[in-house]
Amino acid sequence: MDQDVGTGGDGVRRWWEGGVGGAAAGGGAAPFGGTHCVSGEYGDLHCNVVDLKQEKVSDTFLMAEYSSSSAAADEVAGNSDLLTEILIRLPVRSLMMFKSVSKHWLSLITSDFFALRRNPDSTAVSGLLLHPYTINNIPQVDFIPTINTTETQSKDPHPHQFTDLTFFPNVSGNIRIVNSCHGLILCCFRHTRQNNNPDPEYIILNPTTKQFRILPKCHPSDLIGLTIAFNPSKSPHYKVVCVRHNDLASTYPPGPCHHIMTYSSETGSWKASGAPFAAEFQEQYNVGVYWNGAINWFSTWRWRESLYYNVEEERLGTLPLPPIPEDNYGYNREFRYYGESRGHLHLVVTYDRGGPMSRIDVYEIEIDYSGWFVKFSVDLDAVGIIPRDTRPGRLSVLCVVRMERDDESFLVLHVPGKILRYGFGDGTLKKICDVAVRQRFYTEGWVEDQLRYFWCDSYQYIESLSNV
Repeated sequence: MDQDVGTGGDGVRRWWEGGVGGAAAGGGAAPFGGTHCVSGEYGDLHCNVVDLKQEKVSDTFLMAEYSSSSAAADEVAGNSDLLTEILIRLPVRSLMMFKSVSKHWLSLITSDFFALRRNPDSTAVSGLLLHPYTINNIPQVDFIPTINTTETQSKDPHPHQFTDLTFFPNVSGNIRIVNSCHGLILCCFRHTRQNNNPDPEYIILNPTTKQFRILPKCHPSDLIGLTIAFNPSKSPHYKVVCVRHNDLASTYPPGPCHHIMTYSSETGSWKASGAPFAAEFQEQYNVGVYWNGAINWFSTWRWRESLYYNVEEERLGTLPLPPIPEDNYGYNREFRYYGESRGHLHLVVTYDRGGPMSRIDVYEIEIDYSGWFVKFSVDLDAVGIIPRDTRPGRLSVLCVVRMERDDESFLVLHVPGKILRYGFGDGTLKKICDVAVRQRFYTEGWVEDQLRYFWCDSYQYIESLSNV
């Protein structure tokens, strides 16, 4: 939680004098290459450097220059528009430090207006947060950059240093990511046995600012899925859609049914939403995706029709099935990924004839849900770098990342030991990074390298200053 430890206008003045001229925090002169910086002006972002060995400067002159510098700093500090234009150009780490400069800076940096100005594109994916497969089932979190390739990693090998979720205060238990949406992530927290609390808690977290909020309880015993609904370009407030199951028979619809509850960050409470609906297979509600103002659930069971729930209108709708291409009859069609990027909802399918995979198709759905079409296609035989013996269990699609231009969009893939990036525009495959190899030992004595990550445990990291 943010705390104000500001120092008022004096703190603003000291930062500007020190930052522009390299002076010490107290505003005095600091030696630099045999010279001293005695004044700094914001307008030209330059310093008047005086060699004190060659020229005598009177105390009156120094005081006049200091007063001029202080006046300029006060003018900047008092002009919120000008200060905003400066601060939005700073890296996040600096902004987090500058929140303690003064109450004014704290209020400015943590405002919804500033968050939108600082990160106007809430769809720019810069990395993935991944839960690796572990035998002991203790959640871990790995960060994989999507903007770095092998060539640029040598300059910045760890761009975000995001490796775990241990910065939660006063918790002792396991934390697992459930869902992510435009810079915010929803986490499930299970207490250790010492706390005598078997029910999980759910937390909304901004991993950029490390700000979080614990959600009020929502009938955890019959909860089967939660999803964040958040679009900072339309509103600073978010919602969490919860699907609950009721085994008791109801009049309408007949038999067991599901109920929807919605949490609003604006009100801080849950409410019942929409009408009950007939219970289907529960697996799809664990992987909801927010797109087009709705939570979209895709059923992977026998390619059944899926559902979406319009959050504002509180109504259910049906997602159609993607078509089977005419040239792929006789092939095994496997579902590999389902997610949103830059306002597009994608479904990834692979094809094989019982052996190595031969093709990856990336489907996109129409904005009116009228149908799917193939947006991108990858011929695995032509790519070449992916091992030819890549069976369905030896390749994982982690994310489809759309850019402003289609030819700059790419696919993030995982084969044992490597994270790869396939560019749709140029058809090239580049290694993002090496990862630990998970090995399986067979009783016959041979060892097989297996996947460490899967799409259902892959979550987009988007830099954001949005409040939770």
